[in-house]
Amino acid sequence: MGRPGVGVYLRDVEKVAMAVAAAGLILEGPEETPLAQLMENIKTGKIRSDLPNVRFLSIIIEGKCPIGVLPKVLQGLSSPVYLSVLVKKPLLSLLFFLYIPIIVQELLLYH
Repeated sequence: MGRPGVGVYLRDVEKVAMAVAAAGLILEGPEETPLAQLMENIKTGKIRSDLPNVRFLSIIIEGKCPIGVLPKVLQGLSSPVYLSVLVKKPLLSLLFFLYIPIIVQELLLYH
């Protein structure tokens, strides 16, 4: 999320992390990703309460899920909460919706 020149607030990262975690994504721990060190609850994706207004140039939400759970996780990314984050960044929205079907097709092809 975010890009140099655009950036992202942790409050928006939290919305997305919570949406995908609720859908079944198992978020990576602090040993694998720095974002986990900013979370108060790694299972839900909740960011520490003292950090929502912190802005980063970019952040990657990392996690794993069984291939059978992937469609539900992707649906979590199309939830109204996540889309409210994307609406603020129209180019990101366009890229997301163009690439997700390709990524899913590739995953299913090689699984």
